[in-house]
Amino acid sequence: MKEAGLIPEEKVRLGITGGAGPDTLEGHPVGQVFIAIAGPDEVKGFEIRTPPRRIVIKRRAANTALTELRKMITGLVGVGPFAMSEEG
Repeated sequence: MKEAGLIPEEKVRLGITGGAGPDTLEGHPVGQVFIAIAGPDEVKGFEIRTPPRRIVIKRRAANTALTELRKMITGLVGVGPFAMSEEG
């Protein structure tokens, strides 16, 4: 797969932390989540706040992180090892 250009040489990293409850964590309220995404040329970090329901917090954090990761990766398409051929 690497030879076909499907696995980029450059790394993208994603981190999620926060409190999913039921109690506050280190003074942060339940539902406060921090997300960081580091790409080859860009680092994005942001905070989200969700309703204090554990399942909602987990789903929203994961969905938000993956959506932002997709935005970063698709912004890299056409550059360096992320380049796609006109055939595919």
